[in-house]
Amino acid sequence: MAFRSQKTTGAFLILLFTVTARGEMTIPLRHVHLRKGGAGEIRISEASIAFREAGKKQKHSREWAYDDIQQFWIAPNSIRILTYEDVMWKLGSDREYEFDQLPNGAAARLLNAVRPQIDERRLVSVIPAAVINPVWQVKAKLLEGRGGPEGIVLVGDESIVFKSDKRNASRTWQFGQIDNVSSSGPFDLTITTSEKDRARFSGRRDFRFQLKAALDEKRYNALWRRLNESRLSSNMQAKENPHE
Repeated sequence: MAFRSQKTTGAFLILLFTVTARGEMTIPLRHVHLRKGGAGEIRISEASIAFREAGKKQKHSREWAYDDIQQFWIAPNSIRILTYEDVMWKLGSDREYEFDQLPNGAAARLLNAVRPQIDERRLVSVIPAAVINPVWQVKAKLLEGRGGPEGIVLVGDESIVFKSDKRNASRTWQFGQIDNVSSSGPFDLTITTSEKDRARFSGRRDFRFQLKAALDEKRYNALWRRLNESRLSSNMQAKENPHE
């Protein structure tokens, strides 16, 4: 019985992740409404992201070219797509579409599928990617309002990860997604990004960490130097290949 059950589970997972010969990926999920939500599926192709909703709310179906997406936010169980559409009753705020109930393992596959298509500064990964052999790491608290989640900051050669047990608090930033790093002292580290959310639809977002161990000045200087060298290298590649 155990063997038959495993075969059934495997077949079910294959059905969840449909990939066509053209490389298009289709994954079932739910469109979050003001009340409850509607089942449907999202399709990722080289040209666009499309959502098709089933049932009585088929008019909620949408398709976005990648340059019409202001931000693609992805967590282990949900995604949000921020567009440039105005919401007049919200005083012109940009419209955001939220989806949840992703199958297990779908988030990482979605992220890998859209990464080549969307400018990395528009991607927000709430999935704490594993950093292989981090250069250094430190326990920290992310300061948010009057409190904030605790976790660990891991610094790698090309990325920074904040890993937390609190839901949707983790982040993974490639160096190209980071505008700046700064510090006001040995127990302080601020990472500035272009992430937007419902309260920050414009400007930058600072992630300020209260460190539980002192950050050595040499480590901080090395991080700042690597970050800026990475940015300079990316800018030079963009100038050399302006049509890519």
